Amino acid sequence: MKNRLDSYLTNKLLDKYGKSNFSRVEVQNFIKNKLIKVNNKIITKASFNIRENDIVDINENALNDFLTNKQNEKQIKPIEMNIDIVFENENLIIINKPVGLTVHPGAGNLNNTLVNGLIALEKSGKITLSNERGSTRLGIVHRLDKDTSGLMIVAKNNKEHRLLTELLKTHEIDRRYLALCHGVPIPPIGRIENYICRDNKNIQKMKVCNQEDKNSKIAITNYKVLKIINNGKYSLIECKLETGRTHQIRLHMQTINHPLAGEQLYTTKNLIIEDKKNNFLHQMLHSYKIKFYDPINGEKIEIEKQSNEFKKFIN
Repeated sequence: MKNRLDSYLTNKLLDKYGKSNFSRVEVQNFIKNKLIKVNNKIITKASFNIRENDIVDINENALNDFLTNKQNEKQIKPIEMNIDIVFENENLIIINKPVGLTVHPGAGNLNNTLVNGLIALEKSGKITLSNERGSTRLGIVHRLDKDTSGLMIVAKNNKEHRLLTELLKTHEIDRRYLALCHGVPIPPIGRIENYICRDNKNIQKMKVCNQEDKNSKIAITNYKVLKIINNGKYSLIECKLETGRTHQIRLHMQTINHPLAGEQLYTTKNLIIEDKKNNFLHQMLHSYKIKFYDPINGEKIEIEKQSNEFKKFIN
């Protein structure tokens, strides 16, 4: 009798440690990170089929570290906050995230994030949240930078979460951003495609790299100039993502020499000074439109939400 390795392990670990400790995605990460052996051979494919009498071993040190981290995660508290829910059905909600709000807990910030607010909503019985990606990312299908505002999808159940993740991978979720950049990109309609990875010199930043570099990922942004502002000093652009990499739009606009207004990482000192004079104190980037079909019920979902910061440039 065959059984997928990730399914087998998930059931075994749930039986031993309880439902609050493991999700299937977390078990799949164990496998990808070479922590699982079958018949004394490291297996890295979650879909690997195990058979009766196979011996499955897990790296006990890694498992203990994981459980310790889980205990720390239990410190994450529900915190009531005014979350702007712009759409809801039985499978998901779409929220409008404000500038300045971190999406999920991390080192040094356990209790001042969107996830804390979502947990408070769940505790009150107003929503349910998937735990597909673990307890620090309840419901979070994709993220926005702290100082990027706009629309985000939150999954209510694990099946929806998995299916939405697949839609993101196959570019079936149309996500569009408004951005204010320095100068006017030429051509006014373009496509930026390259490989990016973490910058070893500054771990807060991403950089353009070669496909062969470790952890490099393809990144594709389509942009279109919507309006030229202040005689070409700035321009309002729309960006359509084909991939959703960390800092993708911010880095891509720098690579074509049109960094975002208010940018702090991917810009120059002179532009930072200029932006402060114009009261652009964070990157001017807003996720304003999402369009897709709910993968469970087939409902067409098309949401648009303007930002108050951008209204003066649109009108």
